[in-house]
Amino acid sequence: MVSYEKDSEFLLLVQKARQGDRAGMDKLVRLVEPRLRAHFLRITLDIDLTGDLTQETMLRMIKHLRRLESTDSFWPWVFRIASNITKDHYRDKQRRTAMRFSAMEEHQVESVLKDDSARPELGAYRREACSMLNNAISALKQQHRQVLTMRCFDNMSYAQIGESFGCTEVAARTTLSRAKKFIGEYLQKNGLTRI
Repeated sequence: MVSYEKDSEFLLLVQKARQGDRAGMDKLVRLVEPRLRAHFLRITLDIDLTGDLTQETMLRMIKHLRRLESTDSFWPWVFRIASNITKDHYRDKQRRTAMRFSAMEEHQVESVLKDDSARPELGAYRREACSMLNNAISALKQQHRQVLTMRCFDNMSYAQIGESFGCTEVAARTTLSRAKKFIGEYLQKNGLTRI
């Protein structure tokens, strides 16, 4: 994944877009859209809904970009918009419990598991562990899943996550810790004792 947080060219692009530069805004949209799309897909696991939420977030970003106080806080600001749109969607539709997290790619899950290619009999164990891990993540509360996604997939710092949710860095760490604890307990309850 490309990181734009500290890229001076990216920050200059954000500044130009904030000042109304049309070409800068178009380029910014092309850079931001894929990251948001991937974020929403991991959260909703619904391609159509991902498109809708991405589009709505992009429209709000464009409409309110001039209100952004600092270009350095661009990503937390965008993810706060995304988080609010996600909350609004699930509150309005009352579908919080219908989400699954199975879009986590198997190779990403397997990178967490101990690799022992000298013992091929562990392949079935890995597949079962991947399935259980996906189920555990699916069972997380929406906010816990969002924080897990922001930290593990979007590589956001705890400070950025806190800024996105309007909470402290400590609260972001606590939320991720609770998500990890829930996953560990879920896996243990379902018979997975070794990762």
